[in-house]
Formats: sequence, C-alpha cells, structure tokens
Amino acid sequence: MKGTFHLDKTYSVLIPDGDSYFALPTLQCLGRVKNIEIYVLSKNRNASIRVSRYTKHCYHIPKESKEEERFGEILKIVRKKKIDIVLAIDQPTIRYLADHGEPLLEYTTIAPIPKAESFDVAVDKWRLSEMLRIHNIPVPETILYDHGDEFQTALARLSFPILIKPLRGDGGIGIKFFDNPSSLVNYCKEHIGPKEFIVQSYIKGYDIDCSVLCRNGIILASTIQRESSMILSFLDQQ
Repeated sequence: MKGTFHLDKTYSVLIPDGDSYFALPTLQCLGRVKNIEIYVLSKNRNASIRVSRYTKHCYHIPKESKEEERFGEILKIVRKKKIDIVLAIDQPTIRYLADHGEPLLEYTTIAPIPKAESFDVAVDKWRLSEMLRIHNIPVPETILYDHGDEFQTALARLSFPILIKPLRGDGGIGIKFFDNPSSLVNYCKEHIGPKEFIVQSYIKGYDIDCSVLCRNGIILASTIQRESSMILSFLDQQ
C-alpha cells in the first residue's frame, strides 16, 4: 500500500511477531483506531492475543521457526489477505526486515524501521553509550566489563552503587545492583564472561519513557510517560 491514507477506508495491518510481550499492548492500542483490521502471526499457538476482540485472525508457525521462515509466512499472508501495512514490533523481526524486507514492498508497506547499522547501535548498550558520549549527549558513566587491569582501573573511577546490564535486552531483564566493588567483581567472575555486560553508574530516581516513530531522523509521532505510582511503590519495596 502506497500513497495517501483515507480516513473512510478500512486498512489491514499484520503484526508478524505476535509472540512478543509487546504484541498484546500494541494490539490493544491499535484496535481502538477505527477502520483497521489486525492480523497476527505468532509462534505461540496459545498466545492470549489470538482471542482478543481486536484480532481479525491469528496465524501460527512452529516455535522453532527461524526468522527467514517467519518471513516466508509473512509474505504468504500479505499476498493472501492483501495486507496494507506490516507492523514489526520486536527486535529480531525489525532487524530481519531491515536487511531482508525489500521483497515485501512489491505487495505492501512496512511501517518505518531503522537501517540495520543504526538499529545495531541502538540495541547494543555499549555501542549506544559510546555514540552518546561522542556526540556530547548526557549518559551515565559506563564501562565495558572485561577481565584484567584496565577494567579494574576504570572501575575505580566509578562511584558506587552501580548497575550491571547485559549488552542486549530490555524490560530490566538481567540488570543487577551492587553497592561495593568486591561483590560486583566476584559476581562477574562467577556468572558472566568478558564483554557481555556493561557496568554503569546508578542514578537514583525514576524512569521516564519516550517512544518515538521516526523516518529519516524526523519524529512523526511520540509519547512520553512514566511508571504508575503503584508500580514505583512496589519496586521501592524490593
């Protein structure tokens, strides 16, 4: 689908990664828009998204399917249902379409996704911190975990408490808090390998999330929000 959107026309949207934990919130938001039919492709046959009132139809592929196999199913659905927009929402599918999505453009439109090289920087916390530092954008003091004297020297410059974070990942998974160097070093030696995690200064406060949809560096739509007070109260007790 290319050209101008018309408010009185019904558009079909395919979410190709319905097994993502982002899928249901995305569906619930998008489903409130009039004149949109939403199709979903998921590796989870029992995903709650399949019984949502906003789902027009949910397609299933085996859990062990690779991204290229998912892409083949996406193409089949797009052609069969004449899908107007493919909306990838999770990292693996976005990354795959950034490199391999061009054949879809003969039949449909892909919602804006970054170039592969930009995506790879954004999802790697170490590369992202280096990019921010180079461009003089504020970022907590960050070092890459490694064995050896250089890491120990860099660690001595950090003020505790600190956080360790896996290079890739989201939702706070794998992030751990340490209030002294010895506990940090002992944990890293026993549980993680070199250049798998970053070590970052801890800044007490709360998160403010900013979500943006961009094309070529131009912000097309954005939201900004923070956790509810109930969630913050729960986290403070942990």
